[in-house]
Amino acid sequence: MAAPDAAYAACVAAGPANTFNVNNTAFPLNLTANCPAPGAANTVTVLPGNTVTNAGGNGITSGALQWDINNQGTITPLGGNGIEYNAANGVVTNSGTINGNTSVSFSGGGNSTFTNEVGGVTNSNLGTTVNLGGTGTVTNHGTINSTGFGSGINIVGAGGVVNNTGTITVANALGVVSFGGGTVTNAQGASITSSTGSVQFTGISGTFINAGTVTSNLTATAFIGSAGGDTVELQPTGIFNGNILGNGGNDTLRFGGTGAGTFNLAEIDTGTDTLKYQSFETFSVTGGEWTFNNTTTVPFAINGGTVKGTGTFGGITANAGGTLAPGNSIGTLNVAGNVVFAPGSIYQVEINENGTSDQIVATGTATINGGTVQLLPEAGTYATPQTYTILTATGGVAGVFTNLTVANNFAFLNPTLVYGANNVQLTIGQAAAFGTAAFTRNQQQTAAVLTGVTGTATGTLQTALANLTIQTGVGARSAFESLNGEIHVAGASAALLNINHVADTMRRGDGALSRRGNTATARTDGYVQLAQATLGSRATDAADILIAAAPAAAARNLENENNPSPWTYWTTALGSRGQIDSDSNGNKTEHDQIGVAAGAEYRLSDNSSAGLSVAYLTNDADLGAQDMDRNAYLVGVTGGHSSPLGVDIAVAVGYGYQDVDTTRNITVGAFTATANADYDAHSAFASVEASKTKLAGHLAFRPFAGATYVYTDVSGFSETGAGTAGLVNDGEEYSSLVGRLGVEVSTQFEVAGRPVVPNASLAWARELGDVTQSSDFSFVGGGGSFETWAPARGRDSAEIGVGVAALVADNVSAHLGYQGTVSNKDQESALSAGVRFKW
Repeated sequence: MAAPDAAYAACVAAGPANTFNVNNTAFPLNLTANCPAPGAANTVTVLPGNTVTNAGGNGITSGALQWDINNQGTITPLGGNGIEYNAANGVVTNSGTINGNTSVSFSGGGNSTFTNEVGGVTNSNLGTTVNLGGTGTVTNHGTINSTGFGSGINIVGAGGVVNNTGTITVANALGVVSFGGGTVTNAQGASITSSTGSVQFTGISGTFINAGTVTSNLTATAFIGSAGGDTVELQPTGIFNGNILGNGGNDTLRFGGTGAGTFNLAEIDTGTDTLKYQSFETFSVTGGEWTFNNTTTVPFAINGGTVKGTGTFGGITANAGGTLAPGNSIGTLNVAGNVVFAPGSIYQVEINENGTSDQIVATGTATINGGTVQLLPEAGTYATPQTYTILTATGGVAGVFTNLTVANNFAFLNPTLVYGANNVQLTIGQAAAFGTAAFTRNQQQTAAVLTGVTGTATGTLQTALANLTIQTGVGARSAFESLNGEIHVAGASAALLNINHVADTMRRGDGALSRRGNTATARTDGYVQLAQATLGSRATDAADILIAAAPAAAARNLENENNPSPWTYWTTALGSRGQIDSDSNGNKTEHDQIGVAAGAEYRLSDNSSAGLSVAYLTNDADLGAQDMDRNAYLVGVTGGHSSPLGVDIAVAVGYGYQDVDTTRNITVGAFTATANADYDAHSAFASVEASKTKLAGHLAFRPFAGATYVYTDVSGFSETGAGTAGLVNDGEEYSSLVGRLGVEVSTQFEVAGRPVVPNASLAWARELGDVTQSSDFSFVGGGGSFETWAPARGRDSAEIGVGVAALVADNVSAHLGYQGTVSNKDQESALSAGVRFKW
């Protein structure tokens, strides 16, 4: 016989605490006391791709001491076992292949562990594939095969555990045999296939839990000779192909696990020994949601999980943690015997608007020692009062339920339980008006109309009402908000602010820092140096003195001297984002705008100018599940004049057309719909400002006062997409008048020889018109009208502006500006950037 390989020779020489790897060898590994020292930690690993063979004995023999054996290769003895573990408390892990008469045999007793990893294969050709001479744990994630006359797994000691997530296949014997009881678990997706029986407990009670597939030519599982009671637990994904036998003692058929499963009660054998589930004395449910159909005469105990279906039981006892829910939706569960509800149990009852409910019908008595009736109302418009019979017992009803709960906590219906001699009834009390759940003005207005159309509504509006009836107070208020069309008003309110900005931009003539420059004083406007820069020249000391003494005359002289053209052109990009806070009327409205404005101005004289401006904008208003998109096209006429008293006046008057699209996602309980509308709006605006510039050293101060008025006429519309739950509006008018008082401060310095003018402003703005907007709506499906209000805008606000303008080329200036508006009700930030040039 060949000598052992070098790795094993090194192990023998090394002494205690050995770890060694096995390469290809035809020499059997005898892990005896000659190699490891007593008590040492010893590990032997067959490396991936390597083999251990033996022509006349075992592949690996452990000897009297403990070794952790890890096979990642192939063990193939000829005439012996793959691994013969002689020490107690053995540990073997396999991710390769182990062949042999018996693949793995733990003959030393004790508490051993065998783990067959994913990809691991064990094959026996004569005896048991995995044999535990004592007790222990077998975990199989791979494949266990027996082609001889032995079982797949054999456990001699008491309390063994088998966890199978892989495949166990046995050709001529039992799948798993345990002489000492214990627990066998066949997980979801796993399988045990055998010829004579898949699982057998002999002598001591055991438990078999099946969530996978069990197949046998004779029996799927058998309990033979047990002195006590054995248990089979079927989980929702479990499948038994074959009969299941419980023999001796008090055997239990248990339903557990998680998820939903079904079971045919007609498969329970009660003495004929011909049906699928034979010789079981106790039946219980401990987990999962089980639907039982057909008929049995045996009683069931519900200790956990849920029992559903329309089957007939020999008796039902619902204990603490158990739920009884008749029907597959609404249905009747029959009991040919007694019904008992214990404290902590739940009786789950569905009802509908037609007066139909779940119920239990028992031929015996109903004993109610407490528990909870949990009401599950289907969507519907419930007539009141209405009575449902939820339990009938021919032998009489004794006791009461402790609690009655409603899954939705009805905001509008009042259920109560009524006990009779032979039944328990549920009565729905008088419905409360929808308005009792409403808090805000909008909710109250909507609720009043919905109450009025109850009983006459059709289509989607009727479906929405049916779902509203069974809502909680919170759910009802959310439904009112979903139905009332607030986006149409809130979006229009935000649009007034957006158009206000554009009107101011046109009046300024460039949308940013420089005031209108076609008039003499306005050309200085606190930016004398910038006026020169715009005209293409720079001030000298003498010019500075002249400007300080007579800024209007200096500006006129510079303008006429340096650029006689009367035309000035400008363009500005605009963007803003803001929000109007929620209040007792409506919800928070977020809005944003982006666009461009441009214009041309003509100098009529040294003191007067006129111009034309245009703008295109897109803006969006958002209320969460409701959205408004607008495309706005505006045109304005502008003008400026410098009075003999040094007061500059700038004006813009214009018209705007808006194309409006709205989307509302309506949700009322389980009812959902999307309402769409497409309509237009027409706006008129006017903006005026008066200011006077004062110089103080290198600073220019410009106090100003002005006002901007915006008027919008919105066309009527009828929403589509939501059927009768959509809204109709006959059109509405909205307006805003904002007055302003403020001051602007600027200075000037040079960069690379070109003037740069930074600017800051502070103003107080006051809304002189209405800060709240509203409109009247009605449902497409009919009913009265209701008023919906947008959240109020702030009456008084602070406007803070900063920016900079600079000469970028002869006759061309550029500007960048920011303005923030803050009140106790709303906030907004706006950016602008543009150019101004003479031609």
